[in-house]
Amino acid sequence: MNIKLALIESDKLYSSRFLDAMNTFYPQTEVRVFSSYEKAAGALQAKPCDVAFISEDICMAHRDSLDSLGCRTYMILVDNKGVGSVDGITAVCKYRRVDELHSSMVHHYSEVANIVIDLGKDMGKTKLITFTSAAGGQGCSSAAAAYTGFIGAGKKALYLDLDPLGLPETLFRGEGMYTMTDCITALIDKKQNLAVQLNNFAVMSESGTYYYQSAKNALDWSDLTEKERISLVESVVGSDIYDYVIVDVPFGWDSLNDWLNEHSDRIMIVCGGDSISAAKTERLIEALLTRDKVNGRDGGRLSVVYNRTDENSIRIKNAQITVSADLSRVSRCRNTQELVKLLSARNNWIH
Repeated sequence: MNIKLALIESDKLYSSRFLDAMNTFYPQTEVRVFSSYEKAAGALQAKPCDVAFISEDICMAHRDSLDSLGCRTYMILVDNKGVGSVDGITAVCKYRRVDELHSSMVHHYSEVANIVIDLGKDMGKTKLITFTSAAGGQGCSSAAAAYTGFIGAGKKALYLDLDPLGLPETLFRGEGMYTMTDCITALIDKKQNLAVQLNNFAVMSESGTYYYQSAKNALDWSDLTEKERISLVESVVGSDIYDYVIVDVPFGWDSLNDWLNEHSDRIMIVCGGDSISAAKTERLIEALLTRDKVNGRDGGRLSVVYNRTDENSIRIKNAQITVSADLSRVSRCRNTQELVKLLSARNNWIH
């Protein structure tokens, strides 16, 4: 569901700068550039796009034939910021920042696109993997990010951090204009084509995986209800944009965790291997297995990821639980991004 954008603009310097900026900050948006209406018409009729940005002079010269251009919708590029429309066509100032141009495109497209996504029990082809832990400080986020990098080799994977205090940008290296605050705003506004916007808010990391940058203020998360948090996961999974969605979530006995427990293809519990975390992990596993049994669910989706282990680390003794990875301790990493990269390259992940 990546948006396909056409720019029809005779100013080649502007077109070049626009294309460079879009490729840098929004590589998931496919951009095609045309210097004239005639060139665009032939190409777009053969291969349609979703949105066209058309310079004002070209747009007005071909006003009567725009509907046959081969675009689902179009916007007119004007010189002044105060202009909202021209001759009934939605306008956007061409000299705004690239994030503002992209945001205008996404919001306009999401309003006019007629896309229906079935978010029923069948979540489509996307695999939902949930990472959680029974105690803090187990390295759950670094393990989840590492798995996203591992599973994302040759696949399209999204890391989705549901911890209000999480900092995904410390785990991945990438550039983008949007943050989780934009996702939260879209959820609250109940946009019809939420999945379209969420897809375009995601940042692509240097390794090719995707993530959302943390909210501008952690308090922004408090505006969401539990139902809206579930809707966030439903939208990115149900859209079938990604092969894998890796959710990183603090464990709790709430409706969000219960929904994840029901719909996840696998639930990975991260354990540090010390006596306290091992004991808490065993209690969590016992509780989840009991709840699955009561609810008639398959407890075979539960597995353990040992993190920062050595020869003295304690292992869980439960025949019903598989081990997805045993990540030995890593020393002398310059930062968390380097740690995640090293863990992603480990060949002992099981999936």
